[in-house]
Amino acid sequence: MERIDTIEETYGFYAQMGGVRHALPHGIEYRFPATTPTGGHSAREPRGTADANLLGQGGGEEVSKDVIRLLGDLSSFVYSEVDFTAPADHLSRTRFSGKYLGISLNTDGAIQTYSARNDTRILNEGLHAFVSISSIPSFMRIAKGTHLRYVGISLFEPFFETHGLRTPPGFWEAANHVLNATPLDLPPVAMICRLMHNCPLQGTAYLDFLRGQCIAVAALVVDYVASHAERPVRRLSGAERESLEQAKEIIRRELAHPPTVAALAQRVGLNRNKLQAGFRATEGKSVSEYVRGQRMDRALVLLDETNLPVAAVSERVGYQSKANFHRTFRSTYGMSPAEARALVGSGLGRRNGTAVTQTSPSGLRRPTSLHTNPAPPPCA
Repeated sequence: MERIDTIEETYGFYAQMGGVRHALPHGIEYRFPATTPTGGHSAREPRGTADANLLGQGGGEEVSKDVIRLLGDLSSFVYSEVDFTAPADHLSRTRFSGKYLGISLNTDGAIQTYSARNDTRILNEGLHAFVSISSIPSFMRIAKGTHLRYVGISLFEPFFETHGLRTPPGFWEAANHVLNATPLDLPPVAMICRLMHNCPLQGTAYLDFLRGQCIAVAALVVDYVASHAERPVRRLSGAERESLEQAKEIIRRELAHPPTVAALAQRVGLNRNKLQAGFRATEGKSVSEYVRGQRMDRALVLLDETNLPVAAVSERVGYQSKANFHRTFRSTYGMSPAEARALVGSGLGRRNGTAVTQTSPSGLRRPTSLHTNPAPPPCA
């Protein structure tokens, strides 16, 4: 088991796994030994570098594909991009002395985290948050061969103080209670994660952009915690939790035509009341609200990663009425589907397993292939 108590030890762990450190204009990255010839997954070009061999674009020889990229001031806030396959079973114990908030948007792989084995979280596809407020260690398990793709944001306590972000009394304790219990239901934060990845800016303007988006995320999370702090946490039995996860998987798999609440309850072996209570306990919303949230998240992914017309996206996520889809999308993201596509357009996606080159609104061209996934330690 790897013991990690400082940020420096986190970086050292990347090196122990074989990562080769490279300096970036406003951060660092670790490139890992190649395991496949050129043509596998490829990470986005680091800003300010143009080394074809480093990027895996030259000659068809074996080159580095896996990357962990860390940008920001690396002391109060870090924005991370990860596209990495675990070379072996991994277990780490992390115990940082300072308080921090981590947020990540996943699209590939899953991580198991816990402070106590009877309270394990599985961080898989979607938006997740992790809060550390004490010296009680947290543990992270990653299975060998797991391919992790995620965009992450780590905000340390000094970030809030430096930027005048007012946190109410007891904020960190409340955040620990709220954010470490369930997936994060904050669509605007998912949108911000995609905007940060797609931003075409360079140099200090890019760093300022990252910092500004992190301030926005912090404000959204503070408000979210305040609105959820009084919600009671219902402890579920192992069987109930398993049934709820089955129900959520059914909804995600059959999103265009999800079963009714009664049919879903019957399929997973719960009565309707327990099913609804379980969703409120684990997601903070009813089954129908969960379905709507999943549809909006899927819609954003399709707008980002495909060229499907908006009408086709609406049908893919289960809306027969285009007007209803537009109304729900705007109420969720504060903009129309077309406006969202113009902002995030194909930045995190990968079509047919290959990187896609697109032109940003500023005219800069960039290869895009990164998806996202969470990890609890900062910068991990």
